[in-house]
Amino acid sequence: MLMGEELLGIGILETARNKGLSLMSSSLLSALIFGLMHSFVYWDGSIFSTLLHVLLLQGVARLIFNSVYLKTNRSIWGSWLSHVLVDIVTLIF
Repeated sequence: MLMGEELLGIGILETARNKGLSLMSSSLLSALIFGLMHSFVYWDGSIFSTLLHVLLLQGVARLIFNSVYLKTNRSIWGSWLSHVLVDIVTLIF
């Protein structure tokens, strides 16, 4: 599942960059879509708090994963590993 999320997030990032968006815009778009994809999972009955949650947590996480992807010479394995580590730490706590 995590690899699928990475493929989707990075796919959005790279597609947006190939369409002419800046790196920042592409990464923000990827984070926005990634966060919104989690809204059904984290639905708490309120649109406001659900959107706040998914955009601040999942969206910011996607920005971090995108950064790792770019810093590891566009290696999906770097972003995947960081995603795995974040999820493991989250599950522990």
